[in-house]
Amino acid sequence: MRQLDLGTLAAVAVGTSFSTQGAGFLPGELAVARIFSPGGAFAGSAKIQTSPDGTTWTDAGVAVTGGTDSFTVTLSGFARLNCTARTAGSVKAVLENSIG
Repeated sequence: MRQLDLGTLAAVAVGTSFSTQGAGFLPGELAVARIFSPGGAFAGSAKIQTSPDGTTWTDAGVAVTGGTDSFTVTLSGFARLNCTARTAGSVKAVLENSIG
């Protein structure tokens, strides 16, 4: 299984991007994105965004509050976790693909 940790917001700066190609993913490939709160105390909303160039971003999925949300994402060259509102806790995102 390939996995790319997009970081934990509260530990990385908002808008930090990660190269999906550097993690072995290819543009156009499907991956499962999981957004969750490591401590279960996140209050807010966050989204996964993808970009072909690390400059222009497209929303790929949105999670709200402290549960775990999973959805399928079509990857580009870069991905990031972007917290759009936060009142408490931290939020984490991971991309996974069982192929390869």
